[in-house]
Amino acid sequence: MAKSKPVTVRKTEAKPKQSQPSTYSFAKFADWSHIIIITLLFWIVYSNIFDKKPDLNGDNFAYYLLGKRIASGQGFTNATEIHHGPHNHFPPGYPALLSVFMKTVGDDQDTLNFMNGLMMYGSLLILYFMVKRLTSSSSLAFVAAFIAAVNSHLLRSSTITMSEVPFLFISLISIFSFIKAMDDPRGLKSVWLYVSIVSIVICYHTKTTAIALIGGMAVYLLFSKDWKRLAVVLFGFVLLCLPWHFRNSNLKNFDGTPITDSHMGQLMQVNPYKPELGNLTTHTFIERVQHNFVRYISTDIPSGVLSLEVNFEKAPLSFWMLGIAIIGLVLWGIYKLKDFRLMILGYIGGTLLILLIWPDIWGGIRFILPLIPLAIFLALYGIKELIALVIGEKNVTMVPYLFLVLGLLYVKPISALEDQANQSMPTNYTNYFELAKWAKANTPKDAIFSARKPDMFIYYADRTCIGDKPSLDDKEVLDFFRKNNVDYVIIEQLGFSSTSKYLVPAIQKNMDKFDVVMQLPNPDTYLLKFKR
Repeated sequence: MAKSKPVTVRKTEAKPKQSQPSTYSFAKFADWSHIIIITLLFWIVYSNIFDKKPDLNGDNFAYYLLGKRIASGQGFTNATEIHHGPHNHFPPGYPALLSVFMKTVGDDQDTLNFMNGLMMYGSLLILYFMVKRLTSSSSLAFVAAFIAAVNSHLLRSSTITMSEVPFLFISLISIFSFIKAMDDPRGLKSVWLYVSIVSIVICYHTKTTAIALIGGMAVYLLFSKDWKRLAVVLFGFVLLCLPWHFRNSNLKNFDGTPITDSHMGQLMQVNPYKPELGNLTTHTFIERVQHNFVRYISTDIPSGVLSLEVNFEKAPLSFWMLGIAIIGLVLWGIYKLKDFRLMILGYIGGTLLILLIWPDIWGGIRFILPLIPLAIFLALYGIKELIALVIGEKNVTMVPYLFLVLGLLYVKPISALEDQANQSMPTNYTNYFELAKWAKANTPKDAIFSARKPDMFIYYADRTCIGDKPSLDDKEVLDFFRKNNVDYVIIEQLGFSSTSKYLVPAIQKNMDKFDVVMQLPNPDTYLLKFKR
């Protein structure tokens, strides 16, 4: 009897051990198959749409110059002012990341853009495993990553030196590691918990909208009554953010005067590009919220998620219906999640609330781009759960593969990206960059320029360049030039109303103070010598 017991135990233990490898192997095979397809799909599409021309939004050059100054040991300082004082407009996260890339893999924009492509690919992999964990469906995880891989907005952003894709990558790391930490029986000893805290701090230093993500995590822990983890997460976040807060609170100009928060100041203006309109009133604030609400629902959300073309002044009813349907499906998808509903709802809802009060001149798909992969996943999950109500949960295992047909919506936008990559640079920007290159070869190293897009000019000219003065008073414009020891002024035709509204009239009233050094035609672009 004593000998029979071990034999019996071994036999009963051997059965599950024999069955486990078969199930595990199938799941592993499915994962590898899905990942290989996503990898091939993304990199084939990416190689075809990669644009070697610089993106013309301007902020990409600003990020580049900030990263370059960090990499060269000049600190997080402004490139677009004569005294190169401390910078406080963009958060330091992405410039710091760029400086690491510049020191390790190269500092040309093509290389830096490709690093964004790598982070986009990493985001797809994290999205896959995160969706699989939240829904227990590898087929849904595959389709969500597949659709995200062909989304034209995500693809375009992964080819330019901008912070949206790095933010997406780091935020997904934070969310996934937070989920892993909640699954980890080690509790406060879990490495995943601290990976999540560090990554959310990096997120916050990349885009301040990450405050919505830490808020979502805090709400989840609060309602879970997980007091210890809640205290650790909040304390860790605040502790790691304090150095940046103290740095900003003590900033001073070269003359010793305090530097105010540029973002907060612009947030309170009706239009940061038209300062003469003044600060917000109750009426203009309500108008801003209404305008943002209408635009995001009727235009940006449907266009962002489905890669639809937007070329209308007023959104048609079909776009309103699509926007409302996507929001409804996302909310239903969140509701049907078995866990982490409050965290995801808090993150998405908090981000959208922040964007509603953001200056509407800065609105657009770019600002909701980090939410697009989550919206794709949740909308698809919402559809899957609606189908499950009709045919039963057990019968929808393979249904998500049918959603791959939605990929047809993204073929035309991808083709448009390929065409854009093969087009030549617009002549107005070609002229602007040619003037900058000429200035690099023909002006003193210490010459100071004033231009509408100073970051772009510096990139090609390697000269100090400041912005212009948005004032209707020509004396203020000229005093601005004198105060900053400006030697040269550029009149461009890049499409910004401030040039024709402020700069050109000031020059026309004071022609005797300017000499034409160089002119490029079609369209006319001027480099003027300012006689201080």
